[in-house]
Amino acid sequence: MYPLTNGHYSKLQVKNKPDFRADRDFCYNQSMNKLSLVPCFQAALKSFSKWWLVLCLVAAVPCLYSLFLVKADLKASLAETKEELQAFSEVMNDDSVDGMEKIEKLQSFLESYQAKKAENVKGKKSFVILAGLVIITIVLQVVLILCSKRATAKNDEEGRKDLNRGLARSLLLSLSYVVLAFVKLAPFAILFFPAAVIVLILVFVSPLLALLILLLWFLGGLWFYARWYFTDYIITETSANPFTALGESWELTRGNQFAVWVLVLTAFILHIPALFTLGLSTIPTRSFDFTLRATAYRQLKGQI
Repeated sequence: MYPLTNGHYSKLQVKNKPDFRADRDFCYNQSMNKLSLVPCFQAALKSFSKWWLVLCLVAAVPCLYSLFLVKADLKASLAETKEELQAFSEVMNDDSVDGMEKIEKLQSFLESYQAKKAENVKGKKSFVILAGLVIITIVLQVVLILCSKRATAKNDEEGRKDLNRGLARSLLLSLSYVVLAFVKLAPFAILFFPAAVIVLILVFVSPLLALLILLLWFLGGLWFYARWYFTDYIITETSANPFTALGESWELTRGNQFAVWVLVLTAFILHIPALFTLGLSTIPTRSFDFTLRATAYRQLKGQI
């Protein structure tokens, strides 16, 4: 009989366990399974080099959507706003009419502007299109997670089965992914309010201290984010329940916080070139980021 482990087994316990099955998923005891970064990066590079085309194609869709569609909508909106401001300026600078007549013209202009806006909102299909594209983007994010997990599989047949199983549940996983995204951002929002109040008080006393508090607020949110770093992969394998995934990721990263912080920092650095390449560099960098995370996840689970 083995001692009670709350679902966590060492590698030796798993191998010697009488009812052990090779395809069963175990969460290893973290004190015996530390995350090693060098092999992690080596395996990620090797896996990415084999699957780079598929991963980049999947990552390209949300990146190109952000690059072209949002930019086009923003450009059209700015042009429309410019025309409206010019018309408003003409009304205000018309010296040929007296004050009361100018007010009447201004009122007429505002009424026509509001009517135009209401008509545009009713007739516009952009919101529906945008909502559809957001859904597609979320599904593609899940597909990217599944592909990166497939790329890092030790056994090709097992990886293919894992991919097919994940794709069959892609809609359920997408819903879980959305919940996880909001939960991961929640610590930043929760910690922001007390930090903002303190900063408002101290900004006139000590700007340096206020800056330090903002830094601590950001690091606090990032700490929670790092502890939930593997939730996206857990929902594809052990449980689609996002809250179960949060707990498992918390346990999985226990004792490995420094290594996980290195992975988070690496992902941040990889996305910096996007600021100088109009977002195009995120296509390969996002793919490698997911491959690296999948490799680290498999290493912690004892699968590589």
